[in-house]
Amino acid sequence: MKKLLKYELKGTFKFILMVLLTIVLASSVAQIGIYRLTKIQVLEVNQVSGPVFGAFLIGIAFLVIWASFLVSFFYIVNNFNKELLDDRGYLTFTLPLKGREILSSKVISALISFLFLTIMVILYNVILGSILVKMAGINIFEELLQIKLPQGVGKFILLSIIFGLISSIGTLITIYFSMTIRKVIFKGRKFNAMWFIIFLVLNGAIAVLGVKIMEYFPQFITITETGKFAVENLNIFSNGSQILFPPIFNISNMVLNIVIAIVLFIITSYLLDKKVEI
Repeated sequence: MKKLLKYELKGTFKFILMVLLTIVLASSVAQIGIYRLTKIQVLEVNQVSGPVFGAFLIGIAFLVIWASFLVSFFYIVNNFNKELLDDRGYLTFTLPLKGREILSSKVISALISFLFLTIMVILYNVILGSILVKMAGINIFEELLQIKLPQGVGKFILLSIIFGLISSIGTLITIYFSMTIRKVIFKGRKFNAMWFIIFLVLNGAIAVLGVKIMEYFPQFITITETGKFAVENLNIFSNGSQILFPPIFNISNMVLNIVIAIVLFIITSYLLDKKVEI
C-alpha cells in the first residue's frame, strides 16, 4: 500500500503545485489590492478609498482562489473514477492489494494533498499579510502579544480540526462508494454522472438522519467559560448560557457519521475485490 500511496501522491504533485501557484498569485492580487484600497494608516484606519476596478479585481481574485480549491478537489477524487473507467485501472486493480488497501491509499493521498495545499496557502497569506501590515506601520507581532485569548481556544481549535478530519474522511469515502456502486450497477462508461447523483442523495439522507438523531440525543461536546470540556443538552438552534464557544459537535451525530463511514468503507472494499470488472 505504501508504494501505491507514493504513486498517488506523485501523480497529483504537479497538479497541486500548479493549483498552489494559481492561488498564491490570486492571494497576492487580493491582499495587495485590499492594502491599496484601504490605504491603512496607523491613525486613520477607517479611511477607505480606491477605484471600482480595484474592488472588482479583488473579487475576481477571491473567486479564483475558491475555484482553484474546488477544481483540485474534483481532480483528485475523479482520479479514482478514471481508474474505474479507463485502461489505467488495469494497473491499479491488478496489483496484489486488497480493496481496503486501494481505498485507504486513495483517501490518505487525497487528505495529504488537501492538507498540504491548505497549510501552504494559509502560511503564505499570513506571511504576506504580516508584511503588508508592517508596511502600514503596525507591528503585528506586538499587537498579537497584547491580545488576551479566552481560555479554551486551543481546545476549540483541536476539536475543530478533529471534526474537520472526520467529516473530510467521511465525505471522501462516500464519494468513492458512489463511484464504485455506479460502476457495479451500470458497468462501463454509461451514466457516469450518476455517481454524483448517488452521492448527493446519500449525503442528503445522512444529513437528514443526523438531524433526527440530534433531536433525540441532543448531547453536545462544548467548552465552558473556564476552558473545560463539557457535555450539555442543547437545542440545535441555540447555545447554552455558560458556553464560551458554539457547540463543537453532537456526540450521537458524530458517532453516526463514523459508523456510516466504516460501513461504506467495508462495502466499497468488498465491491472493489469482488464486483468491479475493469
